[in-house]
Amino acid sequence: MAKHFYPAIFHKEETGSYSVFVPDLPGCNTEGENLEIAYEMATDAIGLYLEGMEEAAYPKSSNPEEIELDKNECIVLVKFSK
Repeated sequence: MAKHFYPAIFHKEETGSYSVFVPDLPGCNTEGENLEIAYEMATDAIGLYLEGMEEAAYPKSSNPEEIELDKNECIVLVKFSK
């Protein structure tokens, strides 16, 4: 089983919830009421985005060190296994 890791931007909202954006997968966004749920939702969102694609066609993952962040944001590597 191949494992892929995509950097996701977790933005903490004023309410304490998290919005999640996956820069390498345009339109792959989700949210969760806490960090744990946001991570689970990000895993599901990545899986749905890549569903039906041949593994060779998966977008390349960015280097997390090259992603610029705003205040209240952090990078989390999200694992996707096929």
